[in-house]
Amino acid sequence: MKSRLLVCVLLFLLGVQLCGAAITANTIWEVRPTNGSNLNGACFDSTIANAGTDYSQQNAAQLSLSDMATTGVTTTVTSVTGGFTAAMIGNCLRIDSGTNWTLGWYQITARTDTNTVTVDRAPTSAAGVTGTGKVGGATKSFSGQATTTLTNGANAVQAGNTIYVKNEAWNEAVTLGKSATASKPIIVEGYNVTRGDAPTGSNRPRNNRANVGVALTVSQTYYQIKHLWFSNALTVGISNTGAFNTYINVRTSNNATIGLNSTTNDLYLINCESDTNTQDGVKFSSYPTTITGSYIHGNTLTGITFTGGEATITNNIISANASHGIQMASASAGAVILYNTIDGNTGATTDGLNVDTSLGFLAGVVMNNIFSNNGRDGVRVTTSLGTNNTVWADYNDYFGNAGTARTNFPTGAHDVTTNPTFTNSAGGDYSIGTPLRNVGFPGTFPASTSIGHMDIGAVQSGQGAITQGACHRTVQ
Repeated sequence: MKSRLLVCVLLFLLGVQLCGAAITANTIWEVRPTNGSNLNGACFDSTIANAGTDYSQQNAAQLSLSDMATTGVTTTVTSVTGGFTAAMIGNCLRIDSGTNWTLGWYQITARTDTNTVTVDRAPTSAAGVTGTGKVGGATKSFSGQATTTLTNGANAVQAGNTIYVKNEAWNEAVTLGKSATASKPIIVEGYNVTRGDAPTGSNRPRNNRANVGVALTVSQTYYQIKHLWFSNALTVGISNTGAFNTYINVRTSNNATIGLNSTTNDLYLINCESDTNTQDGVKFSSYPTTITGSYIHGNTLTGITFTGGEATITNNIISANASHGIQMASASAGAVILYNTIDGNTGATTDGLNVDTSLGFLAGVVMNNIFSNNGRDGVRVTTSLGTNNTVWADYNDYFGNAGTARTNFPTGAHDVTTNPTFTNSAGGDYSIGTPLRNVGFPGTFPASTSIGHMDIGAVQSGQGAITQGACHRTVQ
């Protein structure tokens, strides 16, 4: 090990980059959970000079070799069998075994001839023999590779990379353990037929755990998780313990405990769904957390629970949970709760919004929400708001709750008690009829001729102010 380090230092001083290079930040990876192989090359960078064909977008490797060799700590890889082509430049060579070889992925940066290529860094600690490896082909999983797994090894995914997952049968305990940065996040994106097709519903790749373990653990920072579905985990569907992570169009369902549990700061859920989980839909304990445009429904306990920090909860449908729609508990600091539809959360002690001020609720803004048909109150605060609690609440609709509209919670001057006349709430359609249209905030802006026409609730009609005559309708 010391001798290799000395070689690397000497080569660095001479300007020869054999040891310090790595998989590039522009690399794209391919995971095919049914048809891929954990021995495949699996990645490609089109920005490498003279890059050829992306062979990661196929099930089988483009080239398989078992006689690769090097003359020492060098980036030149040879094979008597050969088969290297110019089209392989930019693709990854997966080294899986061999004497003196360091297992992992290496990018082909140049081709000399059919028997010789250059890779991004030295793949051996001394002269290498009987190296086994493959160029191209999708990998099968995130963690099934020998020694170096996709998102944990030094010779694997790097900050700035994108990992595509194809919609195939999938059951794996996925751990994302490679740290990224704000300027170079790691993107994990599902697709159905073609990369970038942004699937929804059952067309998303689904990691169905079949009552085993956790479906997804994100233990590091700056991940963007898109267009995926995690279900039927024995415990938590998604465990988020890394900061600054964003989930977009992700579903977590039918897991044995919590749909998504986050214990660290800067969590973002956008257009997500958490449903039919045996405990809470979403639970978090740090700040700030943002949940927007999401559907949290049918969970056995609370829709959204937070036990510390601050939250921004906007434009969500939170419905049919067996406990509270939203619960602020423990050392919660405050929340901005805007434009949500919180409906039909059942049970004799179940509220649309439940706040335990005895445990530290400090401040909040609650506006333009529908609190309807909940098992007890629309909003219930456990103790009267004292001098350390500042809440601004207005423009909310309280309808059909089994208890009262509000307990220990301020009444807004523009609150209403109107039936939202949902189109089909039993079928999941929470679009509203005319009563709550154009009565939300903001209306007329201060010192301005600008007038907004906002609806109350999550689902906006887009119709603004409506005037109807016998034969026409004018939308302003």
